[in-house]
Amino acid sequence: MTDYQVHKDPLAEIEVTLRNVISDVLEDKYGSSWIENPQMGLGKKWLSNLKNRQREEKGRRPTATVDPNLLSYCDFLDLRKLLEKHEDTFRAVFPEWDTLIFYLERAEDLRNPKAHNRLLEPHERALLEGIAGEIVYMVLSWRFGITRGHKRIHLQFRDSVHIEDRDSNQIFEDAERKGRGFLEPVRELLLKEGIEESHIQYEPLITPDYRGMLKWSGLEMTWEFGPSTEPNTTGPDGRPHRAIALDLWWATGTRIDLDDIIKHLNRPYSYIEFILYDCIDVPLLEERARDLANLHYASKSGGNVEYRFGTKYRIGAKSKAGKPNDGGSFYINCVEEGALLCEVHRLLDVRTIGSFFAGTITPRTLSSMLK
Repeated sequence: MTDYQVHKDPLAEIEVTLRNVISDVLEDKYGSSWIENPQMGLGKKWLSNLKNRQREEKGRRPTATVDPNLLSYCDFLDLRKLLEKHEDTFRAVFPEWDTLIFYLERAEDLRNPKAHNRLLEPHERALLEGIAGEIVYMVLSWRFGITRGHKRIHLQFRDSVHIEDRDSNQIFEDAERKGRGFLEPVRELLLKEGIEESHIQYEPLITPDYRGMLKWSGLEMTWEFGPSTEPNTTGPDGRPHRAIALDLWWATGTRIDLDDIIKHLNRPYSYIEFILYDCIDVPLLEERARDLANLHYASKSGGNVEYRFGTKYRIGAKSKAGKPNDGGSFYINCVEEGALLCEVHRLLDVRTIGSFFAGTITPRTLSSMLK
């Protein structure tokens, strides 16, 4: 797999991608006959030229099926003109509008040598492939529903209490100690940063459920052990353990930086989830991940799809995350004992994971970030 999984001809990839999205968006807004309206397209002469080209195609290939979409017969430059004419509509697809126009202008410059039968230099082709990959990703981001990035990050940490040869009081005391040990460093950080104690909702132990929580503007942390002392996992010592659920949610824009919180916790995490503003079209993502990145899911249920990534990790997408106002999410889960994450919250983002599903970032590149 190469760094950018685009068409053998990157110009063709750009053209096909833009034609498809222009057709889809303008048909949705104006109906299937939008192109027949000169005011919606680029004028009467332009429409006439498209129809002439279509007729010429039929004449050259009388036995072949001719593309019924008139937009297939427009020039490369016309695609940018159509986007600019309907800029207000297409900014929803391309929030980074100026970047898109810059890419198209560079692609047009690089297209001219090819149009005049001069081969592209290797660095020019590499640049064109990069532009094609970026434009494909922009459109797929819109189709997947991830144009607005993430609103929150959810982290899970591993801990447990050994059960064997201990009475319930010892077990619960150990669970409480570890739960408090998860919350207290962050509480101390907030106080050190000048947050008034009265503004921090802090309940280190809630019985009889044996759980605790900390909440403050955009930050939420919980630990939960439960009222049972039955083992449900095996600890690093090989003995029966009961797991403690340790969760942290950090909202984008929170005053205290997530990296500072992780440093004060001084522990790696086993799960990271990027929660989005909008829901993800998971069936479309699964289809495009298969076609563009040659990814085949390991499991799929309801609105979720998950892929194996080596033996240590699973990467997945949810059409809807857990809380009522959440959109969808991308996540990475460590499934092998001992596999943990330390700096993924700084190195990865929604764009990186989305690019992996779109085939514009290789598994090797993503793997290096996880390590």
